[in-house]
This record gives sequence, structure tokens and C-alpha cells, in this order.
Amino acid sequence: MARNEMERFLENVSKNQDKGNGSHGAFFINDTDSHTSAGGWNAITFTENTIFTTLTASNWSGDSTASETFPEGLTIYGNFTVIDLASGACIAYFATTNTTVT
Repeated sequence: MARNEMERFLENVSKNQDKGNGSHGAFFINDTDSHTSAGGWNAITFTENTIFTTLTASNWSGDSTASETFPEGLTIYGNFTVIDLASGACIAYFATTNTTVT
């Protein structure tokens, strides 16, 4: 039986359902230190209004996020490796089982 487009879509959803839902754990950040994740983060949820000093993402382009306010409750997605807050707090969800943060 030939697979149709919907079956392929549902298979991809099933394979990727753990992305961004915390299946690899998370890291709470509420300080102004620079945090680097060896395995990266794939989602960031803001627990209060937050401003970055640095946010490094391998799959984002465009203007800098520095000095922009991200509102409480917002979740952003990407391939993040460095999070450095100017103010605020967030939960960063690990992208892999490598949960080493320096």
C-alpha cells in the first residue's frame, strides 16, 4: 500500500513530538551569568518579562534580540547554545540528552 501525504505527516509528528516538551529536562535561568549548553536547547519559556544580553541560535537570522523584551508566558523555539540574560527569568529545554551547562 502506498503511503499518502497525511501518513507521512503523522509519522513526522510522532518522531518529533518530544522536541520542546521537556523530555530531556530543562534548566531554570534567573541570573545574568552566561549559560552555554553542550547539547543545546530547543525551546525557551519565559517565566517573567525577560531581556537578553546574548542569545545565540544557529537557525535564527535577522536583527539582534539584545535589549528586546520577551513577555512572560511566551515560548520561543530554535537551536540555542548560549543564553545570557540582562534581566528576567526563563526555562530552557534541553534539545538532547547532553545536559551539560557551563
